[in-house]
Amino acid sequence: MASPKPRYKDAAIFITAHLGKGVFAPFTGTDYPAWRAFVYLCELYGVTGPNDHVLAAMRQTLLAAQDKEAIRAVFRQTIPAILDWGHVDQIWPVIADGHEDRYDDAIQSC
Repeated sequence: MASPKPRYKDAAIFITAHLGKGVFAPFTGTDYPAWRAFVYLCELYGVTGPNDHVLAAMRQTLLAAQDKEAIRAVFRQTIPAILDWGHVDQIWPVIADGHEDRYDDAIQSC
């Protein structure tokens, strides 16, 4: 029996289809592991729902990557690749930089 393909490979196909070929070109050796961790944290969020620890971990992986719009676009597009489009509005504003107040409010409401 064949092993299932890693989720990050499926996510990369989805992201490339939506953002275009070469979207991963700006990634460095640090960005890839942070992004792969983010993929699995999206999967964990899908199982746990809003969870302060998962949201905090998602935010930390985003902060571990380069602070470039091209990199952040890939992270953002990962959410619907693993979950669905509605989760983007639930997750991204909470974990993205510049929204610390919303992050704190979301953590307290969990």
